[in-house]
Amino acid sequence: FTAENIDRIIAANIHTILISIESTDEAEFQLIRGGKLPRVISGITNLVERKIALKSTLKVGFAVTVLKQTVQQINAIGDLYKQLHMDGGISIQPLQSMDCYTQFYSRDMRQSIPNGDDRIALNKLIATDDTLKYALKTYQSHKNFYTDLFTSVSPQQNVCAWLENGLYISAEGIATSCFFMKDARKNNYAPLADNLAEILGRRAGLSKSLKENIIPAQCQGCGIAHNIQRRAKPGITS
Repeated sequence: FTAENIDRIIAANIHTILISIESTDEAEFQLIRGGKLPRVISGITNLVERKIALKSTLKVGFAVTVLKQTVQQINAIGDLYKQLHMDGGISIQPLQSMDCYTQFYSRDMRQSIPNGDDRIALNKLIATDDTLKYALKTYQSHKNFYTDLFTSVSPQQNVCAWLENGLYISAEGIATSCFFMKDARKNNYAPLADNLAEILGRRAGLSKSLKENIIPAQCQGCGIAHNIQRRAKPGITS
């Protein structure tokens, strides 16, 4: 968040920015993120001050991925959110345990996946923290890409919202089916610079396979795809 980048962000009329954070402990933050927490805090401070000065509608919040070792940090993250006068809310989710993620995890990363007891402890900490509850409600109340996407299909349709209406562009500019694809060079539609109609045609092909109860190779290990397959089997209802 340099001054130049902040002005570019605000000029682009971006709706919401969520900054990833797992811990407010400087050493732990650096171990997880590889960066320096004071620099991140300084950048957020500058961003919030600038958006207020320019009367921008940009919302700034936190995206928290909870690891086994950071469950107890959740209240401190809520305090930091309030201290920095952020207004975009907080999204919270445990470290992903789906196969399409864990296949790329190191042994240490696998051991960081919260178990059932960790999730219970997390929920208890949130339930007794008014700042966190308000920040979670704020995030959930904001209209954003994900709410638009996942409400674009109904449960009765038993389809994947990503394969019906979504598209994910990797950092390399490659179009893939969704953000669960962790190897965009292997599992992709095509570079975005290619013909868009062809990309959407490939997406439709994956959707057709899923509707025929065949999970495409790049969807293997995805909870959404396997739930669709499970619900499609005769005699099984959700």
